[in-house]
Amino acid sequence: MGPALIVLIVLALSVANLIKSPSGLPIVSNPSLTPTPTPKAPLIIRSKTSIIKNQEFSTFSLSQNFVYPEIPVSLPVFNSRLETLDLRNTAKEIAALYKLSPHPKIENYWTNEKNTLLLNLEKGSNNLLLIRNMTADTKPWSSSTQINLSRLTDMAQSFLQQFPLTQNLELETDGISFYSSDPTSYEYVPTTSQKANLVQFNFSPVKLTYKTRIESQSFPFVSLLLNPDGEILKLQILSQKITADSNPTNYPLLTRQELTDKLLAGDMEMISASVPDLVGSKTKAGVVLLSVDIEYRFNQNKLLLAPYFVVKANLYLDNQTETSPATFLLPAITKL
Repeated sequence: MGPALIVLIVLALSVANLIKSPSGLPIVSNPSLTPTPTPKAPLIIRSKTSIIKNQEFSTFSLSQNFVYPEIPVSLPVFNSRLETLDLRNTAKEIAALYKLSPHPKIENYWTNEKNTLLLNLEKGSNNLLLIRNMTADTKPWSSSTQINLSRLTDMAQSFLQQFPLTQNLELETDGISFYSSDPTSYEYVPTTSQKANLVQFNFSPVKLTYKTRIESQSFPFVSLLLNPDGEILKLQILSQKITADSNPTNYPLLTRQELTDKLLAGDMEMISASVPDLVGSKTKAGVVLLSVDIEYRFNQNKLLLAPYFVVKANLYLDNQTETSPATFLLPAITKL
């Protein structure tokens, strides 16, 4: 087996070891503990039109514990644009910081001698991804280690200030998530700040009191996952950046009753769902709505950064009792 083939296998294993947390952040696992995917893995659906041709949902209903957000009377809408970034210089700067070497045959891929730190520009998206791979040589930390949030926040912000493309970003409102885990485990469980030993930080190029995302995407512009020592286990930088004008126009939002009417009528777009064995089925699906929140989304067609209602739900089939999670998107203003 030649050296190039060995490196390609290592790269494939590293990508395969990415596990998504409930927040959507991929997290690296111990390769020896990663479970083998089953043949009937759920199908990830990206839009309402890709579910089943000619299928209609039979019902939309609110769960007993449905959660509404606080809905302001109005919110600003920004003229905006999407800037495509060339992250090659930033990747080279990060590679130099960690003393990573470029692969002789794989373009835009860097690693250290032990393959414990991997950096690459993802093919297709050109997003930057830095991963600390969990191996037998990885410095362990106790699952009961208490995190110092103030210290880790400063470390995350200081790290980003080193690179021109990530300077002066805003830590998102509700942009900190807490996890509990162990370096020998592939599971990262959401927990409280008191029990956490991993912290995820999300950053935005736009200063708002709500999260900002690009259309139906779930990832923030920059995300970092840190352990209690401040080591970066994962860094992701998107290759597209939202730029908003400084003079927005305020628009009235849907009232709670108007929102409820649209929810029960299914007047919204599905942006993601995990539905096993659904393709090809003619069985109508019902939707149980769980909660709704407000986020800002960049609308590519209208070049606007505007507030949207993001709706969490469960899908079910009429002949099944199992449910599958889904997310819907609905403009929060009446004129969008």
